[in-house]
Amino acid sequence: VACVYDELLNSGEGSNSILVVDAPARLVGGSLAQAQAEMPHAIILGLMRTEEEVTLAPHPGATTIAPGNKLAVIAQSKRAAVSQGAPRPTAPAEPPRVRSRGRSPARPADRPQRVLICGWDALMSVTVEDMRVPAPA
Repeated sequence: VACVYDELLNSGEGSNSILVVDAPARLVGGSLAQAQAEMPHAIILGLMRTEEEVTLAPHPGATTIAPGNKLAVIAQSKRAAVSQGAPRPTAPAEPPRVRSRGRSPARPADRPQRVLICGWDALMSVTVEDMRVPAPA
């Protein structure tokens, strides 16, 4: 996990930090999924309702932002974290079909595979579904 954080915090043009920011007023009453869609320059890690109540990796669609809440995020700065960017694309009605030109390396069927996904947006559900489909033989 340490190498994942190192990559997230130190890759790209500017370095990132883990920050706690006040939830912008425009996001109050909405879900974390909506907040993530409106905060394209940040990855939301969690929600602070009070100093004692911190939830990391809450369910994005089922967690509502209330007045006074703070967000734990990965971003280059607090200003960049809360900046409003272009809306993220929504998931297509039908997932696109991915065709492979080559053959995927064989994986033992009895060995579970693990993937760490940091951040989430509307198109990630398509990616997760694609990961569930076995590669063609």
